[in-house]
Amino acid sequence: MRAAAVAAALLLSAGTLMAQAPGAARSALLDKVSRLSGPALRFPREKAYLQTDKPYYLPGDTLWFKAYVVDQTTLGATPRSGLLYVEAADATGVVVKRIMVPLILGTGRGYLALGAEDYPAGYYTLHAYTSWMRNFGPGAAFTRFSASWRTRC
Repeated sequence: MRAAAVAAALLLSAGTLMAQAPGAARSALLDKVSRLSGPALRFPREKAYLQTDKPYYLPGDTLWFKAYVVDQTTLGATPRSGLLYVEAADATGVVVKRIMVPLILGTGRGYLALGAEDYPAGYYTLHAYTSWMRNFGPGAAFTRFSASWRTRC
């Protein structure tokens, strides 16, 4: 992300410099910009976001969500992934439920039925990621702690 921001800043300032720079300086500047933005172009990153219908839930509720997956650099819909994995994990981090949500133009919709038989009493956290996001470690996945819910028996 930081390299992409630096590359963008260089591109913005390069426009005025290129008008004044001689040929050798111009090609050197273009070479530096391409080296900085190269990894972002070869290995584009995605970002996922889940928008839930409310912040807290009770047993028997249905958690409705809309998912957005965008390219990290352009913030536009990503054509790379067509499937989003959404997980509900308990307080110890154990995944209780995992669903797959199809993505069309970077968006998808889904729900989790919060029945007491599937979710024993406790706090839960939502995680969302694509297969491509798994290449960049667990920090690349979307995590929503505020969408935790407490179920009571």
